[in-house]
Formats: sequence, structure tokens, C-alpha cells
Amino acid sequence: MRLEGIRSSSFYTPAKHLGFGVAAGVLFALCFPPYHRPIFLPLAVALLLCGLHGISPMQGAMVGLVCGMFYFGGTLFWLTNLFGAGAISLCLMLALFIALFSALTVWLRDKFPTIPLWVIAPVLWTAVEWYRAEAFVLSFGWMGLGYALVNAPWLAFFASIVGVYGLSFGMVVLGVLLTEALERSALIKPLFFSCWVWGMLLSLPRSLPTPQNPLNVRLVQNSPPLTDEFIALSRTKPDTPRDLILWPEYSLMEDPVRNPELWEQLQSLTKETGSYLLFGAKNQPNARDEKRFWNTAYLLSPMGQLLGTHVKNHTVHFIQDGVRGTEARSIATPLGRLGVAICFDMDYPDVSRRLAQDGAEVFLVPNMDPDEWGKIQRTQHSLMFQMRAVECGKWLARADVAGGTSVVAPTGEEVARVPDGKPIYLDVQVGRDKGRTLYVRGGWCFPYVCVFVTCAMVGGGLVRSIRRRGHSTRTL
Repeated sequence: MRLEGIRSSSFYTPAKHLGFGVAAGVLFALCFPPYHRPIFLPLAVALLLCGLHGISPMQGAMVGLVCGMFYFGGTLFWLTNLFGAGAISLCLMLALFIALFSALTVWLRDKFPTIPLWVIAPVLWTAVEWYRAEAFVLSFGWMGLGYALVNAPWLAFFASIVGVYGLSFGMVVLGVLLTEALERSALIKPLFFSCWVWGMLLSLPRSLPTPQNPLNVRLVQNSPPLTDEFIALSRTKPDTPRDLILWPEYSLMEDPVRNPELWEQLQSLTKETGSYLLFGAKNQPNARDEKRFWNTAYLLSPMGQLLGTHVKNHTVHFIQDGVRGTEARSIATPLGRLGVAICFDMDYPDVSRRLAQDGAEVFLVPNMDPDEWGKIQRTQHSLMFQMRAVECGKWLARADVAGGTSVVAPTGEEVARVPDGKPIYLDVQVGRDKGRTLYVRGGWCFPYVCVFVTCAMVGGGLVRSIRRRGHSTRTL
């Protein structure tokens, strides 16, 4: 199959091409919560590629833009809870990346007609998705294709080798093959068989692993500030000892170290329960400077000693969330090496991967998804925590303020979750594992390879364009 770019000064895009873009965008949206239909992923990619057939790069950008608006508008509409009508501009910004992929796909196919589409499209999609999620100034990786597959254990397994971007790469490869099958009637029977296999892979369950070297954790879901209810939810009965109590992000909206009375209250709790306490709070050296603080997770021993901290590496855009941290180191304790991250840290692969490389045996995450952001936001956010668990092969436990309190197995499956919107606790066992997945050992480099190849292809295409222009000038 060839996507032939044609030279045209017209900005007009035929309705049928825009129709492909609309259909692809709708199917992309259906793959994610609240719809949960990842079976449409390869077809969505195929329809987008069909819409790019026989048009110019500029027209391809229009098809991609339309696709992106339906894609992100149909999934991230909850952003209106935060930004009102401004959410439209954010969805438009994200849609521009689909437009970029579409335009470059058409352009590169014109410059390198001998390179098969199943090479160009997946490499380019992966590079653009990585740039959107991690390198762009408003880095935002939500709705990456790979996240849609995290609840399909037999497919999510591949994330432990090449990560979420590797899954996205694979989906685009399948989309290209489906595009070719749709164009060749001789491939209809293999196509139906492939769809059957695809459906089976999405639905087949895997046996959940039994927690090895289990750690008993109490996850406390409650909103700040610290109250008697918060403390009551943390107290354990004599017959139910806990190794560790985990509170949400910003459990304390002040600096506990610089407040002796509050610090003593926290120490009393750890001594009373005989448990470690991990909680989120501010590290604010100057109480008068409200903007200069570090969003920090503190770990106290059963004797009330401060064992370690983690400063949030990825602060939330447009929200006063403190100064970014730069380190992600596991905390050594008698319980083992604990990997501590904070909420938005888990939206990116780097923090969890660095924690695993530093020997983390389990992930413990204070989290804050406010109730006013809505249930859909929390459901979509959960996909990212699940992906971090399967990438690194670790159990993950997080405590939220309003409903994201949950436990994820190393297979990526969420095995326990509490109801939304009310103070509650959850007693769980999570395993500790010192092993490292292939992803942690080197598979995390996969998107960078795609970025390098994409830059090489674009650079080569520019050189060819310059040479063609020079040859045309000499001919004239």
C-alpha cells in the first residue's frame, strides 16, 4: 500500500478523507474509559491511515487534526471540571500531535516510497507519542495507545519488555496490516481469523500472582487536613497488625518537621500502631513564602524516626504543586527497599523505572485525585499506575483522597479498590520482589530508538527535497 502525497496548493480535503478521520477518532476514544473497548485499536489506526491515502501532507494534517479532536475530546472531556471552556484548547493542542503524525506519514511515504508503511507509521507514531508525553513543554501522556491494553494481561505482558511505547508501536503495526487487508479482498478470511485471535488475546485472563514476601499495608483514604477521623482510620486492632500505613498526597497541608506539635502527634501514632507511616506533606522552609515548597512524601519508622523522603519529580501543570524534585531513590528499611513516588510521578515511566533500578521491591504512592475532578478522571488515571506496575514487575499500592485507593499486581491488573468519595481504609498484602524486568534492564530505551530513526528519516527527507529542488533549478 502507498500513501502518495500529491502537490496541491488547495487547503481543501475531500469529505471522505475527513470522514475517515472522524471515524478513527471516535474509535480511538472508544478504546479508553469510560467506554473500555480496546478491541477497536487496530481498526482505529487502519481508518486513520486509509484517510491519508492520496492526499498532500497539509491535507493529511487536517485529517489528523479532526481525528485528534474526536480522540481526545471524547476521552478528556472531564478537563472541563478543571478549566471550563479552556479544555477545548487543551484537546486541540493534543490533537495537533495526531496532525503532525499524519502529515509526516504522508510526507515520508512520498520521500521514501521503498520503505514499507509498517516501518514508517509505527516508528513515527511512537516518536510523536513519546514527544507529546515527555519532551513537550506541556508533557501529557494520557490516552497513549498502550494504556488501553493494560487490562488485557496477555498483551500487557509485553510492557515488561518494551514498556507502554512498545505496546503503542505494536498497535500501529497491527493497524497497518489491517489497512492492507482491507484493501485486498484475498485477505478477508485471514482478516476475520486475526480479529478472532485479537479478541481472544484481549479477553483471556492470567492467574494473579501470589504476593511473595508479603507486606501488610493499610491504605487510608481521606481528604486533608489531618483530623481525628484520619487518625482513627489509621489505628489498627490488636489482632490486625500492619507493617505500614499509607496516607494520600498532601495529607498535611503544612510542613510537619517544622511543627513540633504535629510531628509529635505523628510519632505517637507510629509508636501506638507499631507501624511505619508514609504520608504526603509540604517541605516549606519559609512559612511566609507559600509558593516555595517541595511536595514531599515522608517515611517514619515505628519509633517515630524519619527514615527517608521523596520529592515529587513531576508536578501538575497549571496547579501550585511546589518545586520539582530530581531524584528517585528507593528507601532502605528493615522491610526492604521501598519505592516511593507521588501521584503525577506515575504518569511518566522514568520515576518508577529509576526506583526499580535502585532496588525498589514494591511501589508505594501517596495520591491525590480530588473528588471534583470526577470518576472518569480517576478511572483513566488508574491505567497509568497499572502500566508502571507491569513495566517494572512490582506490586503497587496507592492511597488517594477520594477514590483512587487501590492495589495493582505485577501483571498490571488492579486487584483491590475502595469506593469513591468517602473516608475509608483498605488492608492489603503486597508482594516484594527484587527482580528486574527486561524493560528496566534496557527495554525503556525503545522509544528513544524510534525518535532517533524518525529524526534520521526526516533529515534524509529534507536532504532529498533540497537535492530535488537544486536539480530542478539547474534544469530550468
